[in-house]
Amino acid sequence: MQPDDVKGTANLARQTSAYAGLREEYGAAAAEALVSRGLSRRGIDVPAAGVRHWDTVNRAILAGRIDIATVRAEAEERAASAVAALIGTVSGTTRTTPEAQ
Repeated sequence: MQPDDVKGTANLARQTSAYAGLREEYGAAAAEALVSRGLSRRGIDVPAAGVRHWDTVNRAILAGRIDIATVRAEAEERAASAVAALIGTVSGTTRTTPEAQ
């Protein structure tokens, strides 16, 4: 199987592992620059800092330090609470209209 034939989650796992090996062997700065240039040659402009951020996110996920589905659920819960509070505030407000005067 050619590397281009691997797609989706399997490819993400393979690329993450390959990057970790590159970082360990050559250092973070070299790995970031190499991947940034490789992406650029393929028309994907990501600076070395962007590669560093991608690596930071991946390492946090692999270490189990974040669960994105949980982050989403928490945000949706906070938004729903804020909307409910806002609706409660608005519905509890007495409005004076010209007709009521």
